Amino acid sequence: MMKAASLALAAQMMASASATEYTCDDLPADYTADSETWKVMGTSLGGQFVLEPWITPSLFYQFLGADAKFGPDIEEIKKHTGMDHKSFCTALGPKEANKQLRRHWKLWVTEEHIKALAAMGTNTLRIPVGDWMWSPYDVYAEMEDGIKCNDGAVQELDRVLALIHKYGMKALIDMHAWKGSQNGLDNSGETKHVKWVVEYQDHTYAPLGTFDHWKYKGWDWIISDKADWGNAMNEINWNHWEHTIKTLHRVVEMYKDHPAVWGIAPVNEVGMWTPMDVLQKFIGRPTGSLATRRRTGWSSWMRPSAAVPWPRAAS
Repeated sequence: MMKAASLALAAQMMASASATEYTCDDLPADYTADSETWKVMGTSLGGQFVLEPWITPSLFYQFLGADAKFGPDIEEIKKHTGMDHKSFCTALGPKEANKQLRRHWKLWVTEEHIKALAAMGTNTLRIPVGDWMWSPYDVYAEMEDGIKCNDGAVQELDRVLALIHKYGMKALIDMHAWKGSQNGLDNSGETKHVKWVVEYQDHTYAPLGTFDHWKYKGWDWIISDKADWGNAMNEINWNHWEHTIKTLHRVVEMYKDHPAVWGIAPVNEVGMWTPMDVLQKFIGRPTGSLATRRRTGWSSWMRPSAAVPWPRAAS
Protein backbone atom coordinates (compact mmCIF):
# COMPACT_ATOMS: atom_id res chain seq x y z
CA MET A 1 0.00 0.00 0.00
CA MET A 2 2.83 2.37 0.86
CA LYS A 3 4.50 1.65 -2.49
CA ALA A 4 1.25 2.43 -4.34
CA ALA A 5 0.80 5.64 -2.34
CA SER A 6 4.40 6.66 -3.10
CA LEU A 7 3.91 6.03 -6.81
CA ALA A 8 0.69 8.04 -6.78
CA LEU A 9 2.42 10.92 -5.00
CA ALA A 10 5.33 10.81 -7.48
CA ALA A 11 2.90 10.87 -10.42
CA GLN A 12 1.06 13.82 -8.88
CA MET A 13 4.35 15.72 -8.39
CA MET A 14 5.45 15.01 -11.99
CA ALA A 15 2.12 16.21 -13.34
CA SER A 16 2.36 19.34 -11.23
CA ALA A 17 5.92 19.98 -12.41
CA SER A 18 5.02 19.52 -16.07
CA ALA A 19 2.24 22.05 -15.71
CA THR A 20 4.46 24.69 -14.12
CA GLU A 21 4.79 27.93 -16.06
CA TYR A 22 8.34 29.19 -16.33
CA THR A 23 8.57 32.93 -16.82
CA CYS A 24 11.26 35.60 -16.98
CA ASP A 25 10.94 38.96 -15.29
CA ASP A 26 12.97 40.84 -17.91
CA LEU A 27 11.15 39.91 -21.12
CA PRO A 28 11.22 42.47 -23.93
CA ALA A 29 8.21 44.82 -24.14
CA ASP A 30 7.00 43.28 -27.40
CA TYR A 31 7.08 39.72 -26.06
CA THR A 32 4.14 37.45 -26.79
CA ALA A 33 3.61 33.84 -25.78
CA ASP A 34 4.36 32.50 -29.25
CA SER A 35 7.24 34.85 -30.12
CA GLU A 36 9.94 32.75 -28.50
CA THR A 37 10.36 29.18 -27.26
CA TRP A 38 11.75 29.55 -23.75
CA LYS A 39 11.99 25.87 -22.95
CA VAL A 40 15.57 24.86 -23.73
CA MET A 41 16.04 21.34 -25.08
CA GLY A 42 19.58 20.59 -26.10
CA THR A 43 23.14 19.65 -25.33
CA SER A 44 26.67 21.02 -25.40
CA LEU A 45 29.08 20.54 -28.30
CA GLY A 46 31.97 20.19 -25.88
CA GLY A 47 35.44 19.17 -27.01
CA GLN A 48 35.40 20.83 -30.40
CA PHE A 49 37.08 24.22 -29.88
CA VAL A 50 38.35 23.73 -26.32
CA LEU A 51 40.09 20.37 -25.95
CA GLU A 52 39.51 18.31 -22.82
CA PRO A 53 41.28 14.93 -22.63
CA TRP A 54 38.28 13.17 -21.04
CA ILE A 55 36.08 14.27 -23.97
CA THR A 56 38.63 13.82 -26.77
CA PRO A 57 41.08 11.21 -25.44
CA SER A 58 42.19 10.06 -28.90
CA LEU A 59 43.88 13.42 -29.50
CA PHE A 60 45.98 12.93 -26.35
CA TYR A 61 47.04 9.29 -26.67
CA GLN A 62 49.99 10.48 -28.76
CA PHE A 63 51.55 12.04 -25.64
CA LEU A 64 51.72 8.78 -23.70
CA GLY A 65 55.30 7.67 -23.21
CA ALA A 66 56.75 11.18 -23.37
CA ASP A 67 59.07 10.20 -20.51
CA ALA A 68 60.61 7.42 -22.61
CA LYS A 69 60.90 9.61 -25.72
CA PHE A 70 62.15 12.83 -24.14
CA GLY A 71 63.49 11.87 -20.70
CA PRO A 72 65.30 11.91 -18.44
CA ASP A 73 65.19 15.73 -18.76
CA ILE A 74 61.95 16.58 -16.91
CA GLU A 75 61.68 19.95 -18.69
CA GLU A 76 61.69 18.20 -22.06
CA ILE A 77 59.04 15.77 -20.83
CA LYS A 78 56.84 18.68 -19.72
CA LYS A 79 57.34 20.47 -23.03
CA HIS A 80 56.18 17.43 -25.00
CA THR A 81 53.22 16.40 -22.83
CA GLY A 82 49.75 17.60 -23.85
CA MET A 83 47.08 17.67 -21.14
CA ASP A 84 44.87 20.60 -22.26
CA HIS A 85 44.42 22.94 -25.24
CA LYS A 86 47.42 25.13 -24.43
CA SER A 87 49.88 22.27 -23.90
CA PHE A 88 48.47 20.51 -27.00
CA CYS A 89 49.61 23.51 -29.07
CA THR A 90 52.94 23.67 -27.22
CA ALA A 91 53.78 19.98 -27.48
CA LEU A 92 53.04 19.67 -31.20
CA GLY A 93 53.98 23.14 -32.34
CA PRO A 94 51.63 25.48 -34.25
CA LYS A 95 51.82 23.75 -37.64
CA GLU A 96 51.21 20.14 -36.60
CA ALA A 97 48.69 21.14 -33.93
CA ASN A 98 46.70 23.16 -36.47
CA LYS A 99 46.78 20.28 -38.94
CA GLN A 100 45.30 17.93 -36.34
CA LEU A 101 42.80 20.51 -35.07
CA ARG A 102 41.44 21.28 -38.54
CA ARG A 103 40.76 17.58 -39.08
CA HIS A 104 39.21 17.30 -35.61
CA TRP A 105 36.92 20.35 -36.07
CA LYS A 106 35.43 19.00 -39.27
CA LEU A 107 34.86 15.49 -37.95
CA TRP A 108 33.72 16.35 -34.41
CA VAL A 109 30.59 18.17 -35.61
CA THR A 110 29.18 17.30 -39.03
CA GLU A 111 25.92 18.14 -40.77
CA GLU A 112 24.67 14.65 -39.97
CA HIS A 113 25.22 15.29 -36.26
CA ILE A 114 23.29 18.59 -36.35
CA LYS A 115 20.51 17.05 -38.44
CA ALA A 116 20.17 14.16 -35.98
CA LEU A 117 20.04 16.52 -32.99
CA ALA A 118 17.30 18.57 -34.65
CA ALA A 119 15.32 15.41 -35.37
CA MET A 120 15.45 14.53 -31.65
CA GLY A 121 13.69 17.77 -30.73
CA THR A 122 16.77 19.82 -29.85
CA ASN A 123 16.21 23.57 -30.07
CA THR A 124 19.41 24.93 -28.46
CA LEU A 125 23.07 23.97 -28.63
CA ARG A 126 25.82 25.30 -26.37
CA ILE A 127 29.18 25.83 -28.08
CA PRO A 128 32.21 26.15 -25.76
CA VAL A 129 34.90 28.39 -27.28
CA GLY A 130 38.27 29.82 -26.23
CA ASP A 131 39.31 33.47 -26.16
CA TRP A 132 42.36 32.63 -28.32
CA MET A 133 40.09 32.20 -31.33
CA TRP A 134 39.67 36.00 -31.45
CA SER A 135 42.61 37.30 -29.41
CA PRO A 136 45.64 34.97 -29.75
CA TYR A 137 48.33 35.24 -27.05
CA ASP A 138 51.33 33.26 -25.78
CA VAL A 139 51.59 29.93 -27.62
CA TYR A 140 48.40 30.71 -29.55
CA ALA A 141 50.12 33.72 -31.16
CA GLU A 142 53.24 31.80 -32.17
CA MET A 143 53.65 31.09 -35.88
CA GLU A 144 55.34 28.24 -37.74
CA ASP A 145 55.60 28.66 -41.52
CA GLY A 146 52.94 31.36 -41.23
CA ILE A 147 50.52 29.09 -39.33
CA LYS A 148 49.09 29.56 -35.84
CA CYS A 149 47.71 26.72 -33.73
CA ASN A 150 44.05 27.77 -33.98
CA ASP A 151 43.96 29.22 -37.50
CA GLY A 152 40.57 28.46 -39.02
CA ALA A 153 38.72 27.99 -35.73
CA VAL A 154 36.42 30.99 -36.20
CA GLN A 155 35.55 29.81 -39.71
CA GLU A 156 34.69 26.38 -38.31
CA LEU A 157 32.47 28.01 -35.68
CA ASP A 158 30.73 29.88 -38.50
CA ARG A 159 30.20 26.57 -40.32
CA VAL A 160 28.59 25.02 -37.24
CA LEU A 161 26.38 28.08 -36.67
CA ALA A 162 25.23 27.97 -40.29
CA LEU A 163 24.22 24.32 -39.84
CA ILE A 164 22.41 25.10 -36.60
CA HIS A 165 20.46 27.83 -38.37
CA LYS A 166 19.74 25.54 -41.34
CA TYR A 167 18.03 23.03 -39.06
CA GLY A 168 16.04 25.62 -37.11
CA MET A 169 17.97 25.66 -33.85
CA LYS A 170 19.70 28.30 -31.75
CA ALA A 171 23.21 28.44 -30.27
CA LEU A 172 24.61 29.73 -27.00
CA ILE A 173 28.24 30.78 -27.52
CA ASP A 174 29.94 29.91 -24.25
CA MET A 175 33.21 31.68 -23.45
CA HIS A 176 34.65 28.55 -21.92
CA ALA A 177 38.33 29.45 -21.60
CA TRP A 178 40.05 32.70 -20.62
CA LYS A 179 43.65 33.90 -20.47
CA GLY A 180 45.21 32.89 -17.17
CA SER A 181 42.50 30.26 -16.60
CA GLN A 182 39.38 31.01 -14.56
CA ASN A 183 39.47 27.69 -12.69
CA GLY A 184 42.84 26.00 -13.27
CA LEU A 185 41.29 22.99 -15.02
CA ASP A 186 41.67 21.66 -18.55
CA ASN A 187 38.21 22.98 -19.50
CA SER A 188 39.64 26.50 -19.12
CA GLY A 189 42.28 25.76 -21.72
CA GLU A 190 45.11 25.52 -19.18
CA THR A 191 45.75 23.06 -16.37
CA LYS A 192 47.40 25.35 -13.82
CA HIS A 193 49.89 24.52 -11.05
CA VAL A 194 50.73 20.98 -12.10
CA LYS A 195 53.14 19.29 -9.71
CA TRP A 196 55.53 16.89 -11.41
CA VAL A 197 56.57 14.16 -9.00
CA VAL A 198 59.25 11.52 -8.74
CA GLU A 199 57.74 9.56 -5.88
CA TYR A 200 54.27 8.82 -4.56
CA GLN A 201 52.97 9.90 -1.15
CA ASP A 202 53.96 6.58 0.40
CA HIS A 203 57.52 7.28 -0.83
CA THR A 204 57.47 4.48 -3.38
CA TYR A 205 59.01 5.20 -6.76
CA ALA A 206 56.92 7.10 -9.33
CA PRO A 207 57.86 6.88 -13.02
CA LEU A 208 59.65 9.94 -14.38
CA GLY A 209 57.04 12.24 -15.94
CA THR A 210 54.28 11.45 -13.43
CA PHE A 211 52.31 14.50 -12.37
CA ASP A 212 49.67 15.48 -9.84
CA HIS A 213 47.23 18.34 -10.30
CA TRP A 214 43.82 18.36 -8.66
CA LYS A 215 44.89 19.28 -5.12
CA TYR A 216 47.31 21.92 -6.42
CA LYS A 217 45.01 23.59 -8.96
CA GLY A 218 44.75 27.36 -9.07
CA TRP A 219 43.88 30.16 -11.47
CA ASP A 220 44.99 33.59 -12.59
CA TRP A 221 42.23 35.03 -14.79
CA ILE A 222 40.95 38.45 -13.65
CA ILE A 223 41.77 37.42 -10.08
CA SER A 224 44.20 34.89 -8.63
CA ASP A 225 43.23 31.94 -6.48
CA LYS A 226 45.62 33.41 -3.90
CA ALA A 227 43.67 36.70 -3.66
CA ASP A 228 42.80 38.10 -0.26
CA TRP A 229 38.99 38.28 -0.19
CA GLY A 230 39.11 41.38 1.99
CA ASN A 231 41.30 43.17 -0.56
CA ALA A 232 40.19 41.43 -3.77
CA MET A 233 39.00 44.56 -5.57
CA ASN A 234 42.56 45.90 -5.36
CA GLU A 235 44.08 42.68 -6.68
CA ILE A 236 42.31 42.48 -10.03
CA ASN A 237 44.58 41.55 -12.94
CA TRP A 238 43.76 44.50 -15.19
CA ASN A 239 45.70 43.14 -18.17
CA HIS A 240 43.57 40.01 -18.20
CA TRP A 241 40.48 42.11 -17.45
CA GLU A 242 40.98 44.34 -20.50
CA HIS A 243 41.85 41.34 -22.67
CA THR A 244 38.57 39.73 -21.62
CA ILE A 245 36.42 42.80 -22.26
CA LYS A 246 38.02 43.50 -25.65
CA THR A 247 37.53 39.88 -26.69
CA LEU A 248 33.88 39.98 -25.62
CA HIS A 249 33.42 43.10 -27.74
CA ARG A 250 34.84 41.28 -30.77
CA VAL A 251 32.60 38.27 -30.27
CA VAL A 252 29.47 40.38 -29.77
CA GLU A 253 30.24 42.53 -32.82
CA MET A 254 30.75 39.42 -34.93
CA TYR A 255 27.59 37.57 -33.87
CA LYS A 256 25.10 40.16 -32.62
CA ASP A 257 23.03 39.83 -35.81
CA HIS A 258 23.58 36.14 -36.51
CA PRO A 259 20.19 34.41 -36.84
CA ALA A 260 21.38 31.29 -35.01
CA VAL A 261 22.98 32.98 -32.00
CA TRP A 262 20.63 32.93 -29.02
CA GLY A 263 23.12 34.51 -26.64
CA ILE A 264 26.66 34.63 -25.26
CA ALA A 265 27.75 33.31 -21.85
CA PRO A 266 30.70 35.47 -20.70
CA VAL A 267 32.49 32.86 -18.56
CA ASN A 268 32.29 29.19 -17.60
CA GLU A 269 32.85 27.58 -14.20
CA VAL A 270 34.98 30.07 -12.29
CA GLY A 271 37.12 28.71 -9.48
CA MET A 272 35.08 27.87 -6.41
CA TRP A 273 36.69 30.45 -4.11
CA THR A 274 36.79 33.35 -6.56
CA PRO A 275 35.70 36.53 -4.71
CA MET A 276 32.07 37.31 -5.49
CA ASP A 277 32.49 41.08 -5.55
CA VAL A 278 35.05 40.73 -8.35
CA LEU A 279 32.67 38.52 -10.31
CA GLN A 280 29.83 40.95 -9.73
CA LYS A 281 31.97 43.78 -11.08
CA PHE A 282 32.87 41.68 -14.12
CA ILE A 283 29.29 40.66 -14.88
CA GLY A 284 28.17 44.26 -14.40
CA ARG A 285 30.77 45.63 -16.83
CA PRO A 286 29.48 43.78 -19.93
CA THR A 287 25.93 44.74 -18.94
CA GLY A 288 26.77 48.40 -19.36
CA SER A 289 29.47 48.46 -22.04
CA LEU A 290 28.06 45.80 -24.34
CA ALA A 291 24.34 46.43 -23.94
CA THR A 292 24.27 48.88 -26.86
CA ARG A 293 26.24 46.48 -29.06
CA ARG A 294 24.04 43.42 -28.69
CA ARG A 295 21.15 42.81 -31.00
CA THR A 296 17.59 43.55 -29.90
CA GLY A 297 16.71 39.85 -29.70
CA TRP A 298 19.00 39.25 -26.74
CA SER A 299 16.79 40.09 -23.79
CA SER A 300 19.55 40.35 -21.19
CA TRP A 301 23.28 40.04 -20.67
CA MET A 302 23.84 37.43 -17.96
CA ARG A 303 23.34 40.06 -15.28
CA PRO A 304 22.92 39.43 -11.54
CA SER A 305 19.26 39.23 -10.62
CA ALA A 306 17.91 42.28 -8.84
CA ALA A 307 15.74 39.93 -6.78
CA VAL A 308 18.67 37.90 -5.45
CA PRO A 309 21.44 40.04 -3.93
CA TRP A 310 24.94 38.74 -4.53
CA PRO A 311 27.00 37.80 -1.45
CA ARG A 312 29.89 40.17 -0.83
CA ALA A 313 33.32 39.43 0.50
CA ALA A 314 33.98 40.52 4.05
CA SER A 315 35.76 43.86 4.28
